[in-house]
Amino acid sequence: MVKSVFIGKQDEQYSLLQIFRQHNEEMRAKIGKEYAAGTLERYETPLKLTQEFLRYKYNRDDIFLSELQYKFITDYEFFLKTVRGNSHNTASKYLRNFKKIIRIAVVNGWLDRDPFVAYKCTLREVKRDFLTQEELDRITGKDCPEWLWLAVERRTGLVVGFHLGGRDEEGALGLWLSIRQKLWHKALIFTDDWAAYASVFAKGQHQAAGKKQTVKIEHLNITRCANGVPA
Repeated sequence: MVKSVFIGKQDEQYSLLQIFRQHNEEMRAKIGKEYAAGTLERYETPLKLTQEFLRYKYNRDDIFLSELQYKFITDYEFFLKTVRGNSHNTASKYLRNFKKIIRIAVVNGWLDRDPFVAYKCTLREVKRDFLTQEELDRITGKDCPEWLWLAVERRTGLVVGFHLGGRDEEGALGLWLSIRQKLWHKALIFTDDWAAYASVFAKGQHQAAGKKQTVKIEHLNITRCANGVPA
């Protein structure tokens, strides 16, 4: 925070990364009480990306909240998609988390205008009908670096989504986006304690319930492993 006195009036200016770091530190202190470690990671990655963007675009280590305009958001999106090579959905996910920091600043009166007011963070549904032969060859190969993520409806055992990718936050996001959008807002998601899930799935919809609530998917994983497919 920078304080300046001009004609007897004291103004306070907060910087973007100052607020971002404060938010993350407060969240870190609540891990195990209100938040999971994966939830903190959801904001740690955008913090690092914001630092990279500031250095790339402005050659600066921080920026005052009062300097943020709509163009900052669109330039940030362009940076994520081009310089960082993120997909539309990944870039939108990072911007959604970044937007929360901006909202905190607006609510506290540290920022007069919300630069996101005319900006929409939209996710595009990823439609997949089946794995290609190339993908099947990759996941059945020796020392395969990719994982087959599956979403299974508990009652029927029906596979409602799948994704082939790394066993990380990006992979968990790919699984979520493979599920039809009409299920996104009413699904209750049970997973094991892998941190990547908590960083993608909404807190109110997600329960890290361990093996007890994931019997069907564990059975599928055992079957796949028996056939040489990584689970």
